[in-house]
Amino acid sequence: MSPLATPPNACRSQHVRRPKQCLMLLTAFVISGAVLHSSVDAQDPFRSNIRPTPKLSPADEQATFTLPPGFEIQLFAAEPDIAKPLNMAFDARGRLWVTNTIEYPYPAPEDRKARDSVKILEDTNGDGRADKITTFADNLNVPIGVYPYKDGAIVFSIPYIWRLRDTDGDGRADKREKLFGPMSYDRDTHGLNNSFRRGYDGWLYACHGFNNETTVSGADGHTITMNSGNTYRMRLDGSRIEHYTWGQVNPFGMVIDELGNLFTADCHSKPIYQMLRGAYYPSFGKPDDGLGFVPPMMEHGHGSTAIAGIAIYDAPHFPPEFQNNIFTGNVMTSRVNRDSLVYHGSTILAHEEPDFLTTTDPWFRPVDVQLGMDGALYVADFYNRIIGHYEVPLDHPGRDRESGRIWRITYTGDDAPKTKPTKPLTTNINELITALGEDNLKRRTLAMNTLADDDSPQVVPSVRKRFRTSKNPMLRSRALWILHRRGSLQQKELESAANDSQREVRVHAMKVLSEIAEWSEADHALALAGLRDQDPFVQRAAADALGQHPNPDNIRPLLDVLPSIPAADNHLRHVLRMALRNQLRDPDSLVGLPQKLTGDEPHSIAPLCLSIPSPQAGSFLLRYISENPSPQGDVAKYLEHAARYIPPEDIDKIAGLAREKFADNVDLQLRLLTSLNAGLKQRGVAVSPKIRAWSEQLATELLDSTLAAGPTWTFSPLAKFASSPDAFGVRTLPSEDGKRDGQFIDSKAGGEQPTGVLRSPTFAIPEKLSFYLCGHLGVPDKPAQRENFVRLRSADDDSLIAEALPPRHDVARREEWDLSKHAGQRGYLEIVDGLNGGGYAWLAAGRFQPPVVKLPHLDPALISDRQTAAASLIEQFQLQDLQPRLAAIVASQDAGFSARANMSRALVALAPDTRVSALVSAINNPAMPQSLRNEICQTVVSRDPAAINRVLAETIRVLARRPQEAMAEALAVDAAGAEALLTMIKAGHAPPQLLQNQSVRQSLAALKSADLTAQIDELTADLPPAAAELEKDIQHRKKSFAAQAGDATRGRQVFEKNCSICHRIGTLGKVVGPQLDGIGNRGSDRVIEDMLDPNRNVDVAFQTTTLALESGKVVSGLLRREEGAVYVLIDNKGEEFTVPQKEVDDRFTSRTSLMPEGLTKAFSEQDFNDLLAFLLQQTAQVEPKQ
Repeated sequence: MSPLATPPNACRSQHVRRPKQCLMLLTAFVISGAVLHSSVDAQDPFRSNIRPTPKLSPADEQATFTLPPGFEIQLFAAEPDIAKPLNMAFDARGRLWVTNTIEYPYPAPEDRKARDSVKILEDTNGDGRADKITTFADNLNVPIGVYPYKDGAIVFSIPYIWRLRDTDGDGRADKREKLFGPMSYDRDTHGLNNSFRRGYDGWLYACHGFNNETTVSGADGHTITMNSGNTYRMRLDGSRIEHYTWGQVNPFGMVIDELGNLFTADCHSKPIYQMLRGAYYPSFGKPDDGLGFVPPMMEHGHGSTAIAGIAIYDAPHFPPEFQNNIFTGNVMTSRVNRDSLVYHGSTILAHEEPDFLTTTDPWFRPVDVQLGMDGALYVADFYNRIIGHYEVPLDHPGRDRESGRIWRITYTGDDAPKTKPTKPLTTNINELITALGEDNLKRRTLAMNTLADDDSPQVVPSVRKRFRTSKNPMLRSRALWILHRRGSLQQKELESAANDSQREVRVHAMKVLSEIAEWSEADHALALAGLRDQDPFVQRAAADALGQHPNPDNIRPLLDVLPSIPAADNHLRHVLRMALRNQLRDPDSLVGLPQKLTGDEPHSIAPLCLSIPSPQAGSFLLRYISENPSPQGDVAKYLEHAARYIPPEDIDKIAGLAREKFADNVDLQLRLLTSLNAGLKQRGVAVSPKIRAWSEQLATELLDSTLAAGPTWTFSPLAKFASSPDAFGVRTLPSEDGKRDGQFIDSKAGGEQPTGVLRSPTFAIPEKLSFYLCGHLGVPDKPAQRENFVRLRSADDDSLIAEALPPRHDVARREEWDLSKHAGQRGYLEIVDGLNGGGYAWLAAGRFQPPVVKLPHLDPALISDRQTAAASLIEQFQLQDLQPRLAAIVASQDAGFSARANMSRALVALAPDTRVSALVSAINNPAMPQSLRNEICQTVVSRDPAAINRVLAETIRVLARRPQEAMAEALAVDAAGAEALLTMIKAGHAPPQLLQNQSVRQSLAALKSADLTAQIDELTADLPPAAAELEKDIQHRKKSFAAQAGDATRGRQVFEKNCSICHRIGTLGKVVGPQLDGIGNRGSDRVIEDMLDPNRNVDVAFQTTTLALESGKVVSGLLRREEGAVYVLIDNKGEEFTVPQKEVDDRFTSRTSLMPEGLTKAFSEQDFNDLLAFLLQQTAQVEPKQ
């Protein structure tokens, strides 16, 4: 066969002709699929979580692939020889070891043998197809990570990491030894322990998959705990296991490059991260270590949140533009993605390139990618109709348990380099040493590990000789590691490597230093010299080595280097900061440090203290704030950290310092006080009288500052944009009479998109009223959208007296109203912004004559914020003396409803009553009658029992369904509230369907009352199942969207206002709930189901936690972490709240989502379709990119 000939099982062409049978099957799918799926999903099977296309044979699947010109793909192995592959690893003989599963996604039960295995695949005749298949080990249970080692392999199989050995040479494991475990698998099986990769240092590195929490020890007793994410490393004899990094969500895939840089593939954070030892990475709601998360190396997401497998191409066989590229498997889009690497010092960024491998078969699921010893790229294909773990029930019959393929990709273009046929590595020591310098990363690495693991006495002298004579940096680097791992490295050899002319060797010399347990003075000197190296990778490795060997003498050199690091090299900066932090963990190192710092150095040390949980760190921060006229960084965080860790007798110093240093900045004091309170809660320490006095003084100042502004303009959101923030402000604008400095109330102060109503204080209506008005009613060349206007209303009955529209111009024009019929009556002005477009959507009014109203001295939003802040302080610190002032604001109709709602919440906190608390959210509901909102406020103040029950009934009767459910959820948290809810349902004021709400049922069940349960059963006995009503709504929304697709641009606005408090797409939103990059791949049917029924498929990581308190109350939220003496949870508004652990009587997790039921059901059809259109855009392009 000529070098360019195509083997029988290969596909070379970029554009592949499909067999006629395949085309007929696909045609049949398009016809029949239209009956079962929406038209969008039928046309695009990649958007369906349950792929609607038929299963293809390996040959037919191969015909669906598209690669760049010159590349070919061939089948290396497939069913029935293998089952579903999970991880792959090559050994020195060129054999491919594969963990494959039938059991997944359920582990085998204990009462029967597991059916999974490790297989060894060999291509004995060199045709690119495995022709010898050996089952090395069977009866395994969802095995994932595998690493061939000596006479067997290290393998993870639930629940242990095993060493499996073939002691008699028959190719099958006959001895099994538990190395580590048990490793947790009770929450999830789709990540577990995967991607076993041998480091240069001889440790075995691994990823700890999604959601499980594992506490595991080595034989030496050293214990680590990993929750979801994380990477770790272990000794192959089971002696020790260590944390390597913290965070990530579900890392599945790892690769180590020539310089020892370690990369992982992750889901729901970024597809690729570089792992820096000891660093923290983003995860769902977990905090960083105080230094911040490692800066990402990419912002794009490849259109998916499900990335599996990663390889760096470091071999001569691919064209130059593919060299040093990273290839990752994308199991949702059914592609192999490609990124080139861009270097900014030691910071490596991934640049998105066209996808490397695409297909028209949506069953293709690339879960692992490996560089082969032959220069080919191997792809493990978990061939399946279903890949989603939570998107589709685990027991869905459509899950394939038999089909699995491994593909081999080579370059055979006309410009393919001429390379020698690949041979397995031999056992000859000199040949293995030569292989250390070969041009294939896989061969170099396998040769190094073979020599390091070889106990033969000839290895060390042979390696030492070549280390001293070779000029090949790859050979010298690996020889250095072999000598170190064999315990035979001499000081002069280490010094030679540290001073080598090739940076690769110097980098590895620093990395070797980091692994030496006890340093000599010479070792220390080498590391300090490396810190001053001209190469940033050497510097970074030296900084890491110094970080592993804390010494007070390291502080000054690290501080000296830090200012010289380029801003773009954020990875070097991060490692330097971690190294410096590690030196400061010694309590004595911080005590005398301030006197030794110069210039800006205190500013560099202060943020590091946030990652040091010690009294000394807290005291340093307190001193830093006190002694610096302009402290840099997050001063509030500094005080929170100090409050948590400084000696108890020094806590009051914080209050005195903040009040003195920031006396003129009320808003900063508020933030500092809130942070201080958070620190005290984490510590479990009561608020001192001095801090309480500060909080009362600050709350009083906040209230006084709003009163000083005089009668205030008040903001209310519009019913259709209920979540819009207050964007009104005061600014100078020109008028048509030539006046350039007129003061106007302007709705554009906070941007064009926010909407709302700004209401003036009441005044006596004059005979005539003139004012200037400017602004727009939408895009100038489009018909006017009459949603912006200025109105005059009667204060007696809110009736409309006069109205003016903006002139669709930026220059203000004069308006005049004849009000003689209403002169002397009380009235008020409304400035209404009802347009939420991106431009030409604002208005402004001012220069009122006669001056019946004054423009506010403070922006209305600021007044509301300060009133809200005062309420928060009164609530946090239980400031009973300020209760009368709160009550006065709540009762006053001149105050805005937003402020009155917040003040009401504080009043309830001072005197808790679940029934009153349930009313508070209705105060700020613009859809409610204003008279009823005022009545609620009066009830909050009066606390008349009869009024409470009457107003509750009136309120729940007029609320829309979703606010009704929110009120029911608020009432269901204790016995009194539950009884009030049931009473209203019995009286017909509220629908019994509220009792079918999952959150309501969950809270009521937590009360453990047999009487309540009996009443609930009686009230719901005749109701149709909630699922049936929900299904009707789902089908209605599907038909609506099919008939009139939404506007994705408007949908983005809907997402920002309603969804971004918990979900992120790209850089938009918060990571509280699942990240939604690539959600469009699910298709419209599935996304509609997720939107309307958030409890249908709830990932374990996002199930709510219910806390039953000793007080008899129940609280629920998404548990994020335990922080000192408190639980930190997130509510369904995306806000964190804390609960003291000592107040919790019981704790349990439900299968419900934090996303409120009925949230999107309450959307108008237009908003729903717009949001759906936006979400469906979040997907990778299905056509191949070249």
